Amino acid sequence: IRVFQLKYAALVDTIEVSLGDVSILEDLESGWNYDSEYRTIRFDGDYVPPRGSSITVRYEVAGV
Repeated sequence: IRVFQLKYAALVDTIEVSLGDVSILEDLESGWNYDSEYRTIRFDGDYVPPRGSSITVRYEVAGV
């Protein structure tokens, strides 16, 4: 499991996650999911990025 906290709350439908140039889909078993309570992107299941990976998360800030 790898967890990354976002600085701001995200509008869920706008979240885009990529590892380098590869987009990663939202999927509980082979991708990522968003926890709005803690503002975190969590990689779990069959896909966990290796340590030192360059992860990019793009999103619109909620409540703006």
